[in-house]
Amino acid sequence: MGRRGIGRLGPGLGLGLAILIAVATVPAAADPTASFDCTKARTITEKAICKEDSLAWLDMQLNQLYTDVRQLQDEGARLALRDEQRDWVARRDACGGVSACITKLYWQRLQALAGRISKRGLTGFFEYAEKGMAGSLGLVEFPGNRAAGWIETINLGRGHMCQVDMADLRVDSQTLTWNDPEEVDGKHCRVDLTIGPGGAVVAGQNCRNWCGMAGYFEGHYQRR
Repeated sequence: MGRRGIGRLGPGLGLGLAILIAVATVPAAADPTASFDCTKARTITEKAICKEDSLAWLDMQLNQLYTDVRQLQDEGARLALRDEQRDWVARRDACGGVSACITKLYWQRLQALAGRISKRGLTGFFEYAEKGMAGSLGLVEFPGNRAAGWIETINLGRGHMCQVDMADLRVDSQTLTWNDPEEVDGKHCRVDLTIGPGGAVVAGQNCRNWCGMAGYFEGHYQRR
């Protein structure tokens, strides 16, 4: 399920761009949710995760990836993985609710877990590299040739923004494809991503409904 409209900045996009955001040209969908009930958030870290779409998205992906990886382990390895995850949670909580710190630890943990199921190196954070634009791409690979992604970009001159939440990407070697299950004006948005050593190339078809009038997300992204 994707996301249309303009909201808070996506995973790792903390570029101080909120003041540039124009009025949305399409209605916003529901914000990403964390892996836990945000109405019961008690700790500083939990509240920080629930406050930011980016952290909520990362938390949901990590919970899913951890569950998937755990299911592939034998009993002894599962116990070791559990202890490892508990140690990671303690380090995350030591961030004291600081978004940059939490974000960094999530990406480190996601990449470590993804490395246990694949050596393709698809999981990671990418920064938009097109002139006049800023933004980010986040990718998380799962077992079974599956992945999830989030794209968020902004036109620095016009303030028009794109947000695309790709819950089910199909993986074929270093190429990922997402087809929007929702039809708009008789067409489905399709996003193709090709991942290389230094970054990603993103192409879209029939995806204008995801952006403001002067927004776009196609082009090159550099790995960070």
